[in-house]
Amino acid sequence: MGMLVLYCNSKRFVPIVTSQAGSCLTYQDWINAKIDLGAFYLDTLLIKPGLNVLQTCENIRQYCPWPGKIILNVSRLNNILHGYYELRSPYDGTTIKITVVELWEIIFQLQADYLVVTQDCILHINGERYGKSNWWESDTPASDARSGNIYSNHGCLNLLDLKYQEDFSLLAEDCSCFTCYNGYTRAYLHYILQYVPLLAQRLLILHNISYLGG
Repeated sequence: MGMLVLYCNSKRFVPIVTSQAGSCLTYQDWINAKIDLGAFYLDTLLIKPGLNVLQTCENIRQYCPWPGKIILNVSRLNNILHGYYELRSPYDGTTIKITVVELWEIIFQLQADYLVVTQDCILHINGERYGKSNWWESDTPASDARSGNIYSNHGCLNLLDLKYQEDFSLLAEDCSCFTCYNGYTRAYLHYILQYVPLLAQRLLILHNISYLGG
């Protein structure tokens, strides 16, 4: 999990804010990368912060002040038994149950701009049909970045390769992303990938999503 890729008239990358990749960057980072649409997975929100916390919020922005439009994705909530959806917390293994009525109540309370109910059906939050879409999810830009793989004019390069430890060129020619604009070289990023990985991942995610046209 990491990026929600929207293929409509043009390709767009949307951060899944509730994913590991989404939490690597700040909201300002996403704005600087020209990302104006954020995706939240309801099943993840139901695990943390949990239904009780969500019910105290007037809308999703009270919980998470995302500055652009918000997609609420409920497509992974498809296991229903005896009128309940069941989720298992990866943190402590507890089982979380939510009824169909509670599910739709919290969906409308959160007031997202768009609601994804299946992988091929997107609705406006007021119930108006938005229509079928070629949207699908891909973790490739974020997972590549976390592994040291960056996109360049010469294809995908792995910065963990020893040949980059003395390569003082930028990640890609004519790239205006935050990472390249500020002069971070392949040699520097090769080094911090090994010793300051969280910083390196942040810089490389910013590069990959910008390079692909974020």
